[in-house]
Amino acid sequence: MLEVVATGTWLYADSVPTVVRVIQSDHDFWFDIGEAGHDLSDGETPHLNESGLVLLPAYPA
Repeated sequence: MLEVVATGTWLYADSVPTVVRVIQSDHDFWFDIGEAGHDLSDGETPHLNESGLVLLPAYPA
């Protein structure tokens, strides 16, 4: 599940306004990338909050 939970403006280099969205997910894809690359610490688990969610910034391409 992916859901936009907030939208705002980030000021890049104190001069360039850039749209940013905060995405909520019940899946930590960065954990999967680390796992696929055998780059996890021993005992490392997905970085989810107490509600089982992760919040990620998303910037336009």
